[in-house]
Amino acid sequence: MKVIIVGAKGMLGTAVAERFSTQHETFAYGHEQLDIADFGAVRGAIEGLKPDWVINCAAITNVDNCEHDPLRAYRVNALGPWNLAAACEGARARLVHLSTDYVFDGTKAEPYIESDRTNPINAYGRSKLEGELRVRAVTCQCYIVRTAWLFGPREENFLPWVLDVGTKQSPVYLVDDQWGSPTYVADVAEGIAWLLEQAPLYGVYHLVNRGSCTRRQLGEVALRAAGIETPVEGIPMSALPRPARRPVHTPLRNWMLEVRGGWNAPPYQDAVERFMKAWLSR
Repeated sequence: MKVIIVGAKGMLGTAVAERFSTQHETFAYGHEQLDIADFGAVRGAIEGLKPDWVINCAAITNVDNCEHDPLRAYRVNALGPWNLAAACEGARARLVHLSTDYVFDGTKAEPYIESDRTNPINAYGRSKLEGELRVRAVTCQCYIVRTAWLFGPREENFLPWVLDVGTKQSPVYLVDDQWGSPTYVADVAEGIAWLLEQAPLYGVYHLVNRGSCTRRQLGEVALRAAGIETPVEGIPMSALPRPARRPVHTPLRNWMLEVRGGWNAPPYQDAVERFMKAWLSR
């Protein structure tokens, strides 16, 4: 199988590229090598390589930056996927497009499933939803994979930050009134690989580690997994005023994976423990 991965220099894209390169002919592009907002460049790369699959991990994910510059967010998060879908359709390639829990408004008491109504409340969520809609308007041979609260082996993400703070101050203060589904990038990569290796049943899939928690609860799990006994105390989101509104409750349920059977992501606690073991032994 020949696979193109775009956004391959980011945390998720790196994990996906590592997973696919072990078993498939893989071409990994960072933003410097391929700007997905440039249709000519996208079409040239896809028509030139004629891949079986294109996996889009490219996005602007800084929620507050998207609020400050929604046109830039729209260019990358909406027009970029549109370009990829059109080029894939022309080259008879299939597409995996990564999306987010922030397409929901956070008002549902239960975890969101794939068929729930979308209603983003910030510029980031709106740009990502527009990307989903544009992909589905162009091609039917695609997976839209929504994930959330990603963590992985980069200094600039939540779990390494919690470890650093937990060794320097006590207590650690973390938000305790926002709920989501923490997700290890290695498990997202594994889930995508599983989808592509099965008989294709295209559509929208949620792909997160099972279970949900607040940032405070996630911080506690991470610190204990690292053997750090620093106490954690909860604070409200309002204590950290930011330009973009955050949805309060966006846990996702991998309902489509449950329906298909055969594979599902492990619980987030297991994922945190595996990540911490790898991070501390690097």
